[in-house]
Amino acid sequence: MASLKINKANLNTVLVNMAVFLGLLLIVEICLHLLFVYSENPLIQNYASVNQLERNRKIPQFSPHRYLGYYPTPDWKKGKNAHNALGFRGEEIFEPKPEETFRIVCIGGSTTYTSAVEDYHESYPYLLQQELIQRGIKGVEVINSGVGNWSSWESLINLQLRIMDLDPDLLIIYHSTNDIQSRIVWPPENYTGDNSGRRISTYADLAPGWKDVLFENSNILRILSIKLAWKTPNVVLERLDPSPETYHLPEFIRQLNDGSYPSGIFREVSLAKMLETNRPVYFRRNLTNMIDLAKNQGVGVVISTFAHCTGFENEFSDSPEYTLAYKEHNQIIKEIAIAKEIPCLDLANLFPANMEFYTDGRHVNEKGSRLKAKIFADFLTPIAKEN
Repeated sequence: MASLKINKANLNTVLVNMAVFLGLLLIVEICLHLLFVYSENPLIQNYASVNQLERNRKIPQFSPHRYLGYYPTPDWKKGKNAHNALGFRGEEIFEPKPEETFRIVCIGGSTTYTSAVEDYHESYPYLLQQELIQRGIKGVEVINSGVGNWSSWESLINLQLRIMDLDPDLLIIYHSTNDIQSRIVWPPENYTGDNSGRRISTYADLAPGWKDVLFENSNILRILSIKLAWKTPNVVLERLDPSPETYHLPEFIRQLNDGSYPSGIFREVSLAKMLETNRPVYFRRNLTNMIDLAKNQGVGVVISTFAHCTGFENEFSDSPEYTLAYKEHNQIIKEIAIAKEIPCLDLANLFPANMEFYTDGRHVNEKGSRLKAKIFADFLTPIAKEN
């Protein structure tokens, strides 16, 4: 009987402790929920749920788009960065285009958006506009239509559906690195014209599994998961840019960082073999189609080779395979320019491959952005004056 009483006492103690523990967890969950919904702390954007972000009016930088997958959220602002009402980085755009305005649109990915620079006034398209004004180009306006992780696929669609509505006079096409990424697909039959080997529908994420439901509704689990890199924050671009199992760049980056390359898929087939097999035929096709679309509607086009820098530790684009792919893409850009009789700025040769201008092997810092704008302005000034 004494033993039974002791066991009951121990059980009661365990139950009381569990109740206290669960009560504390509930209190923590409630406090975190109130913090995420009502606080202005910048950490909210790293750890809040989608519902909490919406209730707190913390608008994500990028939003889903029915045809593009995602695009810059219109009217988004954070610090010195901002998107206008049409979802382009920078100042508001007047529609219809005012008379005597010479409108230039910069097309590309994060290297056009200038994502490593927080102030949009220091982005290369905005600085290009200032440089052209200083050179006496009257009424010039430069629009930044770059979007992080976009390749020539998205830019082609964006040109047709959004940019042409702006009545541009001149386009600047600056693409390469994200199109190299789209070639890192295996098996090769998944490297197709619709880029499905690299991207899957954003809306595939709209039917979340039980883990997503759990993470969305538990603040503690969500914070731990993000801290341990099991889950990405709800405001980051990766959430809007899901990839299928046939896309292997993330695995290549992971192996470079932990020193395990080549292993896994890359023990079976090297990155060099993937790029050799998956030729840049769609890169050539998409650029050509953009140029034809613009020229057929009387819009001028300038294309540029892609500048990059080596020397950064564990930078995937610094690999020998990527360096070779950059050369291959830049040669295609030059060939297209000749075939289509459009001006080509060889930025890859003009821009110093010096780490002082970069934050990694692809993205320029503020100093690099100013130099990039100056080089483009030097090249564009005669073209702009002719128009």
